Amino acid sequence: MNNTYLFILDESGKRKATFLLGIHGKTMEELMEKAEAEYPGDTYLQGGDDYFDEFANNKIYVDDHFEDEPPYVPPLEDVKAAKIAELKGIRDEKELEPVQYIDHLYDFDTKSFDRINAAIIALDQTHGTIGWTCADNQVVEVNADALRGVIASAAVRSNALHIIYRELKEAVNAATTVSEVESIVWPSEE
Repeated sequence: MNNTYLFILDESGKRKATFLLGIHGKTMEELMEKAEAEYPGDTYLQGGDDYFDEFANNKIYVDDHFEDEPPYVPPLEDVKAAKIAELKGIRDEKELEPVQYIDHLYDFDTKSFDRINAAIIALDQTHGTIGWTCADNQVVEVNADALRGVIASAAVRSNALHIIYRELKEAVNAATTVSEVESIVWPSEE
C-alpha cells in the first residue's frame, strides 16, 4: 500500500510537518487547506512512501530532488564566544601550573598560593627559613623573600598569559569566518 502525503518544508527544504491523506484530510485539497492554515507561506510537497523514507533518513528536498542535509554550522558569534571561553580556560589553567623561581618549580594552584602566603607571614615573624617541598618533591630551604619571589614570578607569568589571551581574543573578535576562528590556537611552548 502506497500512502500519499503532503509534506510541509521550511526554506532549506527540511520537512517541518507531514499530513497523511485519509487521516488528516479526505482529499489533497483538504490537506492543502490545512497546510495553508497551519503553515502559511511554507513550501508544500506531495509525495508517497518513497518521499517519506527520504525525509525519515534526514534528507532535504532542494531543486526538485533529495540530498543530504548540509552539516550544521553554528553562527559566527557562537563560534567566537566558544573560542574565547576555550582560550580563557587555557589561560586560567596555565596560571595554576607550577611556577619557575630561580632553580626550582613551585606548585602554584589555589591551595599552594594560600600556603605560600601563610608561610610568608610566619617567616616575616620568625625571620627564619623552612624546608619547602617543590613541585618535583625536592625540599629547599626558603625564607619569606624567596616565597615572595615565587609570587612575583607567578605575577610576571600571569601578565604574560593575559597578554597572549588579550591578543588571541582580539584576533577572534576580528575574524570574519568560522574557519578563521577555528585556526586561532594558544601558542605552543616549544
